[in-house]
Amino acid sequence: MNDKKYKMMKVFDCQNMPQAVRTDFYEAQQGAGNDVYVKEYIEWDEDTEPQLYQKWLLDNGADVTDEVLIKHWW
Repeated sequence: MNDKKYKMMKVFDCQNMPQAVRTDFYEAQQGAGNDVYVKEYIEWDEDTEPQLYQKWLLDNGADVTDEVLIKHWW
């Protein structure tokens, strides 16, 4: 019997982001390689403003406290 647990996650493609949003995403993910998936937790405290790409994720189907995957490629 397989005891592995699987998790369903929302997946986004950075190439679907508007240019300014994608630039913000790339800057936040410095060091991430090409053609990889980046895990992102959609959460922040009340004293900080979410980054532009996080706002885009929320506007495009992510929910606060979600853990999503973003395809990082250029």
